[in-house]
Amino acid sequence: TTQTGENHSEKFNSFFKGFDHLLIEKYVDWINVYKVYQYFGNDERSMFWKQYKFRDIKRYAYSNAVVMEFKRYYAVEFLGYNMGPIYIYEKDIFENTVRRWFSIFNNTDLRSQLYHSAHLYFYRKAHQGYWQYDVNDVLLRNRITERIII
Repeated sequence: TTQTGENHSEKFNSFFKGFDHLLIEKYVDWINVYKVYQYFGNDERSMFWKQYKFRDIKRYAYSNAVVMEFKRYYAVEFLGYNMGPIYIYEKDIFENTVRRWFSIFNNTDLRSQLYHSAHLYFYRKAHQGYWQYDVNDVLLRNRITERIII
């Protein structure tokens, strides 16, 4: 991404100007799969998230969280031993309220803040049992994203 810039940034759009939309989409999918493995390693979450399309994926070092951006939603995962549940937010709520918390709260405080702000999230799911089935259902049924083909 050094030459192309972050997904959908001004530098990115300038670099890919004139490219076929499907080629750009494939590139974004490939970069996001790379980031999933980079952030999660080779665990069950990377095996799960690598299947889906994102606009972008970012890691917030201070809160040790990963945020996946979709067209109309954001999904939040926490890294580390005490990873916490998955949260999904509608885009406007995340951008107007929640996003700033990732830079001001550490991991423990952010997880507490999100948990106690239940009125803000669209969906929350702990990594227990076969959580993948439930999260997949929510992602696809609500048209939050779709599966990728790489």
